Amino acid sequence: MHPNPAENAISIKNSSPLEIKSVKIYDVLGRPVLTKEANFNAIDISTLAAGILFVHILNKEGVLIQQLVKE
Repeated sequence: MHPNPAENAISIKNSSPLEIKSVKIYDVLGRPVLTKEANFNAIDISTLAAGILFVHILNKEGVLIQQLVKE
């Protein structure tokens, strides 16, 4: 996932042979603020509030969680 910190959009590069099923972004209180089910190359985050976010990347093996700073 890059860039981090980000202002308008993030990209997710999948170096794993496992297909990404969905990407969900949560705020620091655990509330979902964005869900993407397809087109993970560029995710528009321009409408989200600035601060710390948590990006959950789901594939068939489980979930990878990464912290994102939104400027």
